[in-house]
Amino acid sequence: ISASARLSASYQLDLFGANAASRAASVANLDAAIFDQRALELTLQSDVATNYFNVLSARERLEVARSNLAISERIYEIVEVRYRAGAIAGFDVASQEAALANARARIPQLEAQIQGFETALAILLSQTPQGYTAPSGNLLSLTPPTIDPGLPSTLLLRRPDLMRAEANLRAADANVDAARAAFFPSIDLGAGLSSLLTSGTDLTGSLTASIAGTLFSGGRLEGQLDSAQARVAGQVATYRQATLSALRDVDVSLKTIDTTERRETDLAIARDASARALDAAEIRYRSVSDDLTSLLNAQQTYFNAADSYVQGHLDRLAAAINLYVALGGGWDGEDGAS
Repeated sequence: ISASARLSASYQLDLFGANAASRAASVANLDAAIFDQRALELTLQSDVATNYFNVLSARERLEVARSNLAISERIYEIVEVRYRAGAIAGFDVASQEAALANARARIPQLEAQIQGFETALAILLSQTPQGYTAPSGNLLSLTPPTIDPGLPSTLLLRRPDLMRAEANLRAADANVDAARAAFFPSIDLGAGLSSLLTSGTDLTGSLTASIAGTLFSGGRLEGQLDSAQARVAGQVATYRQATLSALRDVDVSLKTIDTTERRETDLAIARDASARALDAAEIRYRSVSDDLTSLLNAQQTYFNAADSYVQGHLDRLAAAINLYVALGGGWDGEDGAS
């Protein structure tokens, strides 16, 4: 092996930390990319949960619509009997025929919604949409976990966007260090010895020229340092904005959970009361104590209340998902999801 080959390796002395700063910046940039991946994973998890709850909600609403159709068919039979007996006019028959048709029309609409939600869920789960059926479940039996009062603000540190903003800030700080270190010369022992052995150049003179070239760069290094410092200021502002946005998301989610829970309680009361009113209206109509209009109004009120209750429960579950995302994956204080 020739002496030239043996001296080809260069050893750059990192006297002023330029290499270390560049490495720190690279590590921070890698962390930022990892946190972007975590954000994508958290978004996927929330989308899967949301679409699955949408499927269960649409199925529950379909059962409500079918129950309403059965009520309409029962009322229609009563109307037909009374019409044949000459107790009512044809107006009541036509009115109930319209109500019955509207009740039937809701069925295919909800079936199409279920298919749409299941298709979206299949794609999120990397499944073939054709023929995919979401697992069965009872939406109304699902309740969000209990949330203890006084959640620690440190939970926000698990949010991928905050961790990414922090990593970007660390990278910007490291880039400032690297730009500052660039003002100082780097000493390449390999290059210096090679020059000394092959051309007879004085090693000290070579290093002096390197130092002079670094110090007199025509403002290029100053510009790089100013640019790096400006990026730090920008990342500080970005991190501050991300923190404020995180606090806002949590506050809105907590308030939404409270309002949706109270709303669901009222909707349950309305559903149960309207069911009793419908039973009373049907009895009065059978006994010729009331007209068909009152019965149809009572039926419509009950259907709306039952359907709204299902949607209200879905809103409560969606609020819990939003809080889960706002806290970066749960609220139990652990690193994993709750």
